[in-house]
Amino acid sequence: MGLYGSPDTGNLYTKRENPFKKKKRFDPSGLIWVVVIIACFVFILKTKRNLNLSNLFKNNNNLLQNSIGTNGNSNIENTVQVGSRKNPAKIGDIQRGTASDNRGLNCTLEIELMDFKRGEEAVKIMREGHSAADNPGEGKEFALVKFRVKNIKDNSGKDIPFTLTSADFSYATGDYVVTDTRWTVPGLNPAIEADLYEGAEHEGWVCFSIEKDDAAPKVVFLNEIWFDL
Repeated sequence: MGLYGSPDTGNLYTKRENPFKKKKRFDPSGLIWVVVIIACFVFILKTKRNLNLSNLFKNNNNLLQNSIGTNGNSNIENTVQVGSRKNPAKIGDIQRGTASDNRGLNCTLEIELMDFKRGEEAVKIMREGHSAADNPGEGKEFALVKFRVKNIKDNSGKDIPFTLTSADFSYATGDYVVTDTRWTVPGLNPAIEADLYEGAEHEGWVCFSIEKDDAAPKVVFLNEIWFDL
């Protein structure tokens, strides 16, 4: 009812809401979902970055287009880049490129294929290192590939070494099936593993299990640089 008992037709005299009315308790469930969504988003970004690590050796057209032989002459491929899948580097060819990862590493590397042994020749070298490995798998044989890798320049300025391991190399069949059929061979001398600071270089063998009837085996360095064995 309005003033003096008249009807309240304009809602002028309705009861106002108490400004001191107790507020609704905070429900944290909504905030929890926000945190979960943010965490999932961060995880996806981190996973993507880690996946990119499988392709550390980045193409650098100014560096990788040249295959520099042991005689110092440059053989420039105008159509197919040397070190690519269709034009793999060979023994004596020197390849260069930039490697980086999420540790802050950024360095210019130089890699050279130096030697290749397979079958009995490979087993002989392995036995000289007192290796007991004698079963590469059905229809397969051991293969040893020797590389020289040098950290030419630390582009990051953080003095981070390039950690060289056999996991940086993959075996590719003649028809381009890429696999990680590597073997860890204790006593193999020299092995490929090393921490390379700026200016340091290392030579070492990588051991693979390859198909016996593979007439054109290849090795891929960091999923990027191809070498014809």
